[in-house]
Amino acid sequence: MHKIDIAQCEYESPTLGNTRTIWVQRPATAEPAGVCIFLDGEYYLAHVRAAGIVDRLQADGSMPPLLCAYVSHVDYETRWPESFCNPDFARFVAGELLPWLTTEFGLTRGAETVLAGLSLTGLSAAHAALHAPNTFSRVLCQSGSFWWNRGHLADDVANRAASNTVFRITVGADETKEHVDHGKGLIQEESQVASNRRMRDALTAHGYRVSYEEFDGGHGVAAWREDLPGSLAALFAM
Repeated sequence: MHKIDIAQCEYESPTLGNTRTIWVQRPATAEPAGVCIFLDGEYYLAHVRAAGIVDRLQADGSMPPLLCAYVSHVDYETRWPESFCNPDFARFVAGELLPWLTTEFGLTRGAETVLAGLSLTGLSAAHAALHAPNTFSRVLCQSGSFWWNRGHLADDVANRAASNTVFRITVGADETKEHVDHGKGLIQEESQVASNRRMRDALTAHGYRVSYEEFDGGHGVAAWREDLPGSLAALFAM
């Protein structure tokens, strides 16, 4: 088995006013045919073990040979305000980071552009894609926190311009807790399952193509690791 080569770089964002690490994985099978941005890069690399999953999917043809960029959330204190449907973070991802990756790594403009996130960044991935219609061709949300602000993003879908972006939304069948206190005055009134179903329905009603699945398990990296291969394959089969 070949060694997976992952380069590390630092990116300073004028929009957000901070610097974050980005880990870049080049496809082993061919020149990049686009880019897949994984938010919560620390979780995806260290715990979900996404690099190996991507490598295997690209080797068997279930995923195109995309350049994968795993984007750091900087730290806990930064992750919260950036992830809750923050328009500055959406501008950073769509209008700053994506063009930089395209130029820096010599990618073809207009090629496949994918955005993925889990939990809070599943929410922010969907928000960024809706904030910048047709910027991302595909979006993966694993256990997206669509309960935030009483389901604001699902309610807001109908107010957004329609686009050709396709979505893969997954959530654990065991994610049924309601009225969860996350601290700092943040109360999750609706369960993950209920809010993900509502997001699916809102996107579908607005004309988006959506692949949806409730996997066995709960809200954690082991479940997301188990889900990721099938979800990526399903996303690229759409």
